[in-house]
Amino acid sequence: MSSSREILLNAAETGDVEKLRDFGASEPEKLQALGLTIEDLLAAAATTNQTDVVQFCITSGAKITPQVESAASSGTGVEVYEILLPLGLPQLNESLRTSGGVVVRAVSDDDIALLTYLLENGADPDGGGRFEWMPAIAVAIEEGKDLEIIKLLARYGADVKRKGLLAMAANEDRVDVIEYLLESGASINEDVGDCVLLPHDKGSALHVAAAEDHLDVVRTLVEKGADVGLKDSEGKSALDKAKQAGHSVIVDFLEHHRAT
Repeated sequence: MSSSREILLNAAETGDVEKLRDFGASEPEKLQALGLTIEDLLAAAATTNQTDVVQFCITSGAKITPQVESAASSGTGVEVYEILLPLGLPQLNESLRTSGGVVVRAVSDDDIALLTYLLENGADPDGGGRFEWMPAIAVAIEEGKDLEIIKLLARYGADVKRKGLLAMAANEDRVDVIEYLLESGASINEDVGDCVLLPHDKGSALHVAAAEDHLDVVRTLVEKGADVGLKDSEGKSALDKAKQAGHSVIVDFLEHHRAT
């Protein structure tokens, strides 16, 4: 049998305002007797996007606490943000956990509506990065998100020239992203050494693509003017990387273009 505490939390999570009223959830002393606060109920409702309960909790005096911020960042939709944003939630540009802030979460969830709302209301497209150093645009590339998400972030100021993004796109075999980043001014021969986004790689995006056997990416980069003879910090070219990995088709392609 569920306890009164569990019943109240479940009511908040499922949007049952009448049950909350029946239990006197707007009265602090009744909640305190159950080991709850109105903020506990607000956090539970925010996580599951229960707008009626969110409004009930706010009307009952709920405050924006770190608990509420954390809950909202993990599951809240546009409707809840429309209620809570004027009250100080969320801290749009903070990384609330290793998974990142609210912009990163919207990108990871493919929630275009929420992402657009956040950006329109002042969220920094490069703020609140995953692990604090991986911005939303890098998350979008790593997770294979649609190019339109990357373009949306860029439209609101995301740094498309950030070191390592082009190499990330090469690593993920994203010709469409590579073409867009180059059109937006990314440096085609940028060395990614010491880049936190690609700590295990050296050299340029071409080095990465050659090592990963991404022929279409290699072809695109070469066609766009990548330096085939460029050496990484270990003195290796993209051709050397392809040979080392045994990617014969890419070896043939790069040898041909090295000779022309």
